[in-house]
Amino acid sequence: MLHYPAIVFPADANGLIGVAVPDLLINASGETEYAALADAASIVEELLATLARDGEAFPEPSPSDEVELGNGVLAILSVCHGQAGAHDNETGPMEA
Repeated sequence: MLHYPAIVFPADANGLIGVAVPDLLINASGETEYAALADAASIVEELLATLARDGEAFPEPSPSDEVELGNGVLAILSVCHGQAGAHDNETGPMEA
C-alpha cells in the first residue's frame, strides 16, 4: 500500500471541494470531501496501473511535513496499487 499526501481545499464558488496530490500532479473534486477524495483515489489507481503496465516506477510519496498546504488541509491517500476499485482505498483528512 502506498500513502500519498493530499491537500483538501475548501469548496469553491461552485460548491466543489478540491483535492490535489502533488507527488502525482493530480487534481480532483467533488461535492463532498469524501467524494473529492474518492475521485482522487480513483485517478491515482488508474495512474499507478498505467505506470505498472508500462514497467515504470511509482513516484515516491513525499513526507507529509514537507507538503505546502496553502489554505488546504492535509489528508493521507492510501492506495492499494495492486487492486482495482475505489473500495480498496482508505482516505481521511488530518489536521496539519
